This record gives sequence, structure tokens and C-alpha cells, in this order.
Amino acid sequence: HINRIMVVCTNTTNSWLQLKHNGVLNYNASLVADYKLTTTSGLLNHQDIASHLMMQLEKFDPNVRNLIDDTKPTPCWATVSGSHLKYIVVGQKGSFKIHSRNMLNGPCHGDRSQWLVKMVPSKRTAVHSPYQNTTLQHIPPVSDIEISDAKRSAHIVRYTAPTIAGTYYVRVALNGIHTPGSPFALRIVPDTGVNVLVQNADGTPFDYKVTHKVQIRTTKEFVLCSIDCHGNKCISPQPQLALKATVPPGVDTTPVLDCKNGKYKFKVTPRVRGDFTVSVRMGENEVEGSPFKFTCVPKPRPKQSGHTTHRPRGPQTVFERLHNSQIACQQDPKAKKKQ
Repeated sequence: HINRIMVVCTNTTNSWLQLKHNGVLNYNASLVADYKLTTTSGLLNHQDIASHLMMQLEKFDPNVRNLIDDTKPTPCWATVSGSHLKYIVVGQKGSFKIHSRNMLNGPCHGDRSQWLVKMVPSKRTAVHSPYQNTTLQHIPPVSDIEISDAKRSAHIVRYTAPTIAGTYYVRVALNGIHTPGSPFALRIVPDTGVNVLVQNADGTPFDYKVTHKVQIRTTKEFVLCSIDCHGNKCISPQPQLALKATVPPGVDTTPVLDCKNGKYKFKVTPRVRGDFTVSVRMGENEVEGSPFKFTCVPKPRPKQSGHTTHRPRGPQTVFERLHNSQIACQQDPKAKKKQ
């Protein structure tokens, strides 16, 4: 008995139907949905509004289901789940599921070719990764992503995590429309530390190819950053790294201190002048660049500047004229005779 449907969009979180005697069905559609308030904008698109309308019409007339194709998935009701959607280690294989739902919020299979999954690095990861040794680099999107056919209305997405740690965004879309929660923030963390990177106290890389000068009785601090097999800096404790620093006689050193954040520190203080080396071992093997070469030099002497008193120009006093005449007589005997 409905001859026309009037859709009125309202800025509320609830929707309702009103059937009038003239056959006009007023559908007050909500522009904001509760399940989308946690995502970006929370606004409903035309497919979302149509889905809400059909679900409410079905309550009045179950035959509405025969008027639509319930085998096609709708992005507004699709869900994405899986532990590898939030956290994974570099280089490992991960997977998550896409649960397809139709316009009436029912399970459906759908075609995997309609789904599009992309994994792109965030701006911070692409420009400055806190795990990498370089400060400027370009990280391409992840291309090794595979979507399997639906089993029990769920597609399985398999991928291989990139070797550069950082934050990535996983975009899941159906026919160009994102699912609720997309893009998802995926945190890719470094693997277990297998080596260390030597740095100066200010965080700059330590050049182990040259001989460094250290002043006598001056303390130099070293920072050892644990890195994984891909070169990512580890930010978690690495108890499996047994680090030890050895120095020759005449050079004092402190034990290697574990900072519990993937970094280690130790200090070296030379007491005698001359060349010496600092050896850093991880277990039985030396780290890259070890032993490091140094030469102890004496401290520079402070420059002694002469103290001179400048008098502003003006008429000389009696004492100044007498003092100047005495100096002139001492330097020139003829001036003494004239005086």
C-alpha cells in the first residue's frame, strides 16, 4: 500500500518510520550512526541510508527481502577482525578476516574481487622512522597481499609484514567505500636484537673507520643500540645480548649499563697519553667496527691574555706628566740632559 517513500535526513543517532494514509512513507534517516562514531567522520552514505531503510521496512513486510539481492555485500555492515590487524613483527606472515554482510546485515559470501586491501606507511614512518638508522627514506606500500575466497562469509587476507618497522595504515574498502574503522593502524615492531649499533652520546653514528682524539682525563660516553637482522632499532629490553667492553691498562672504563629500552651505555676515561683501543664484545664475538681506535692527547693550555688599562682621552694630570717624563729619561739619556 506504499506508493511513495520520502527520505528525510536528520542529525540524530536514531531513525524511524511514519506511514501516512495517502500511501506516503516518511523515513527519518540518521546522518550519524552509533557504530561509526569511533571512526573518522561518522557520516552515513547513500548505501548506509538505503540499508537502514530496507531493514526497517522488513519489520513491516518480510516480503521486502524478495525485492533486493541479499547475496551482495554492503560495506557499512562489514567487519574486519584479527590480531595481525594491530600488531606484528617485521618480516613475519600475518592474516586477518573480512566478514561480509549484506544490506539487511546478514551474512553473505560475495566476490573477493570486489574487496580492495592496501597497506601504506604513515607519514611519520615514511619521513622519519624511529626504528631506522637513517632519518630520511621512502618506504613503498606493501604489495604482498592476498585475499582468499569467502568461507562461511569471511574472506581471509594474508600478507607479509615489511622489513622496516613503524606504523602502517591498512585500508579495507568494498567497491571504493571503506568499511567501518578503515584505515586501521598497524604497528610493525622490530624483531629480536642480533647486533648492536655504536653511537655517540648525542645520538650521532660513531665512525669506526677513523682514529678519534680524546683529551687526557676526559670521559667519553658510548651508546650501544641493539638492532635486529633487518637493521631496525630495538626499543624493548634485549637480555640475550651479553655486552662487555675491554680497555688496555691506563684507561678506565665503567661496566656496560643496560637501559632496559634496547640501549646500553658505558664510559671510557684515559689516564695516560698515547694510542689505545676499546673492544666491545657481544658474547664471544666482537660487534661491527670493534676494536675502536683512539689517541689520547693533552688538554690545551688556556691562553693568557695581557691586562691593559685604557684611559679615555683628556688632559693629563701632574702625576701622569711626571711619570711619563721619568720613563722618557730612562729610555733616552739625551732627554735627561735636556730636562
